[in-house]
Amino acid sequence: MDMQSEEWVSTEWMAAEINLSSKTLQRFREEGLLLAGRDFYRSVGKRGPLFWNRHSVMHAIRGRTARLESQ
Repeated sequence: MDMQSEEWVSTEWMAAEINLSSKTLQRFREEGLLLAGRDFYRSVGKRGPLFWNRHSVMHAIRGRTARLESQ
């Protein structure tokens, strides 16, 4: 994974960008919708801040929305 070529943003920025709360991002992580290494990474240690791949997260959420709407 080449993190230099991707656009990685803070949790606060990502939540504002997609108009969801940071708690919703956390829930999506716990549910497996957002995956470590692809959609987010933790900068340092177990409690370090998370950084989010802007394009990957938006793609995953769009896919989830499309699946929910087609049911």
